[in-house]
Amino acid sequence: MDILRACGIDYRGRKIPTGRGTKMSINPEPTLRGSSLNWLKSCYLGDGDFVFCPDIPAAPVLYNTCYAVLSLGLIGAVDILGSFEKKALSRRILSCQNEHGFFRDASIEFASSSHDRDYILFHLTCCALQALDYLGEKPRPLVFLENYQRPVQIESWLGSMNMKNAWRESNRIMSLLAAMSHSGALETASALNESYHFILDWLEKKQDPITGFWGPDNGSGIMNGMAATYHYLMFFHAAGRNVPRAENIIDSTLSLWLPEGHFSPLGGHSCVDMDAIDILVNLSRFTDHRLSDIKNVSGKLHAAVVALRNPDGGFPEHSKKQHLASALAGAAYSFLKHRCLKTSMFHAKKIAKISLLSKRAVYCGSVRQCASTAFASDLWATFARLMTLAIIESRFPDVVSPTNAIQPELAKMPGLAYGVSETRGEIL
Repeated sequence: MDILRACGIDYRGRKIPTGRGTKMSINPEPTLRGSSLNWLKSCYLGDGDFVFCPDIPAAPVLYNTCYAVLSLGLIGAVDILGSFEKKALSRRILSCQNEHGFFRDASIEFASSSHDRDYILFHLTCCALQALDYLGEKPRPLVFLENYQRPVQIESWLGSMNMKNAWRESNRIMSLLAAMSHSGALETASALNESYHFILDWLEKKQDPITGFWGPDNGSGIMNGMAATYHYLMFFHAAGRNVPRAENIIDSTLSLWLPEGHFSPLGGHSCVDMDAIDILVNLSRFTDHRLSDIKNVSGKLHAAVVALRNPDGGFPEHSKKQHLASALAGAAYSFLKHRCLKTSMFHAKKIAKISLLSKRAVYCGSVRQCASTAFASDLWATFARLMTLAIIESRFPDVVSPTNAIQPELAKMPGLAYGVSETRGEIL
């Protein structure tokens, strides 16, 4: 498919610049890893830019480049890019770093008020730092971290969070901790070390003692709390700290799993599946609690995610193969296990939207340019699905068939593509 022709104009009717670079070469490949690589290459526009979803023309933003690089890094494909492409990708990302060290794309427009510019500033910085690490590049100094080196400053910032929406707010905290991790790895930064552990200490005090998650005791709901918990655990692992109430966390996460293989109906939700399996698989490295259940769930989720792959080689958010009746039955089954009304409402609303408005554009992170439909391949869903497969394969390779193996190269620095090592404490 000629992506430049398909994306000749953006969603506002403006022409998208064309002819800015050489397309990445695409070779026939029967494996899942190969077809994913080909799809990612087909999204390349040149000069370090990618289209988010080929089905919805939109101007490229920095998020697209970051998600594409994270996906390429995850499947060990960064080094097969030519030096020209690698330099173009690095240049595109670094061009967005401002004098404070944040990565900012001024062209980003918002489709809703669910996220704001402060949220995007932190989250995009987190993604950019990890993408640069895959490309072997270093950012300029993260000057903004100077504002987060005193406990009183950090506590005030943390206290401003609305933990009824623990999922959203945890992204901000994850992004700050990721920046601290990256900066701490580049230079000796004892103040950052103290700040990093101050935040983890604060989190330990705020953990829900029943579910083990962060958020449910503040009214977030168990699904929302599970997603928040995923954003925190990687930093406990990276710092070599034991995860408090690990068995509670495992039990609560398994309560969300459905017999169809996913952690929510209609082919799951790329974020939810990735978050849940990351929690389970990585905790299973340090405790045998319900290990056989975790391995069983991992094998079924891996098969379910592989079945989601579109003919073009990319991955969608949801599955159009599951019928409405089975989706509703799955949501009811889920409620019987976790007894969380908010989570059941989350499932019900999603089922209704997908069933009635499957062709409606959905915006990733409320970014207008990051739009896709429920069943179309897009860069975020493809990254999250590949990450789900990578997490499982890194721990339980015997549940993966050779053609579906992606030979993952998980990131060493904490962030969305982070891979937990059996030897913890490698960061700060």
